[in-house]
Amino acid sequence: MRYWKVWKQSILHLFFPSLCALCKQALLIQEQVLCIACEQKLPYTHYHALYNNETSIRLAGRFPFQQATSLFYFTQGSAVQELMHILKYKNYPEIGTYFGSLLGKQLRNEANFQSIEAIVAVPLHFKKEQQRGYNQSNLIAAACAEAMGLPFYSKALVRKRFTQTQTLKTRSERVDNMEAAFFVNNTNLFVNKHLLIIDDVLTTGATIEACAIKLLQIPGTQISIATIGVVIS
Repeated sequence: MRYWKVWKQSILHLFFPSLCALCKQALLIQEQVLCIACEQKLPYTHYHALYNNETSIRLAGRFPFQQATSLFYFTQGSAVQELMHILKYKNYPEIGTYFGSLLGKQLRNEANFQSIEAIVAVPLHFKKEQQRGYNQSNLIAAACAEAMGLPFYSKALVRKRFTQTQTLKTRSERVDNMEAAFFVNNTNLFVNKHLLIIDDVLTTGATIEACAIKLLQIPGTQISIATIGVVIS
C-alpha cells in the first residue's frame, strides 16, 4: 500500500508537476512551495539565537515578554513580500504551512524557546477570514506547533471588532485602532502558561501588543513572540 501511494504520487507529479511559487519552475518531488534555488535566497534573520534583535527592540517597553524573533527580513519588493502577498490575496495557503514549518524547525531546538507550552495566532475578524478563506497566521501557527510538538489553540483568542486597515496609520493610531479588539474564549487554558504568539509580519507591532496585553491579564501567563517577517526600511 505504501509503495503504491509513493508510485501514484510520482506519476501525478510527472504529468502535473507543482510549480515554484516564485520562479514558476517545476518543483522536484522532494520540494514544496519553493525550489531549492529560490529557498536559498530567502533572507533569514537568525534572530532566534539573539535576545537583543530588531524584533525584540521594537517591542521592548510596550509589554513584558520573554523572547521575540522574526524568521525573515521583509523589505519592499523582496521575495518575502511577494510570498506574503500571494499567501494573503492569491489563495495559496500552502505558503503559510511552509513558512510555519520553517519557523518551527528553527525554534524547536533553540534554548531560548524551550519553555514555551502552547501557541496562539493573531486572529482575523470572522468577516475578513470568510473573505480570504483562511487566516494566514493560523496556517503559520498550526505548522509551527506541529514542528515544535506543541498544542495550537486556534479559537482561544478571538478578534471581536472589525478594525480599519492598519497600513497607512501611525503607531499611536494603530494602538488606538486595536484597543479592545480581542478577547480570550477560555482563560483557563492559559493560566500559568508560557505562550508563543505568532503573526505574519511585524511592522509597528500594535496588533501583537494588543493581543499580548489581553493574554497577560490571565494569571501567571508569560508571552513570547514570533513573526515570519520583520519590516526593514
